[in-house]
Amino acid sequence: IRYAQVKAGSLAEVFSMIQDIGSAVGVPDKAASLNRQIRSRLEAIRAQSGGRPKPNVLLIVGRTPGLLTNLIAVGPSTYLGELLQIAGGSNALPNSLIPYPHISLETAVRLNPDVILDISMQAEVTEPAIQEERLRQPWLAHRELAAVKNGNVFGLTSETLVTPGPRVVEAVDQIRSRIEAAMKKAER
Repeated sequence: IRYAQVKAGSLAEVFSMIQDIGSAVGVPDKAASLNRQIRSRLEAIRAQSGGRPKPNVLLIVGRTPGLLTNLIAVGPSTYLGELLQIAGGSNALPNSLIPYPHISLETAVRLNPDVILDISMQAEVTEPAIQEERLRQPWLAHRELAAVKNGNVFGLTSETLVTPGPRVVEAVDQIRSRIEAAMKKAER
């Protein structure tokens, strides 16, 4: 059985993966066209958020279920870090050399982000709204955080966020929609 081995740990690798798979199945032109469409849509999103203020965003990808311990955040050099930047956010850990640093709640408080996006997806719940609320709940007890005070803690449950691939624009749109919601609240 013929196969193609691909790697998708960064945005550049997503584009390479699409091209490699397209070539492997005999449709390299379709893969190139898909890549152009994705790039165009991502550039349009980047342009929309270009002149706006960039809120400080803490993006959490792992933690102890139900608790704010063993927090795993997203550094700027990661796939999700790239998507956050395209979506108009500023990474709360801009100088992290570690792609996915483990941080404490105390570090989160010290960073005091404008927005917290929790995509730790620890619950196996079929209803996304219930799971999103479960992701938010532990944060809400920490009113010392600006994101909590301003209602800017969001749970995100879409697989598009954790599976790099052709749905990258959907992932960026989800991040961007939360950032825009936070910015609208700040304008009031």
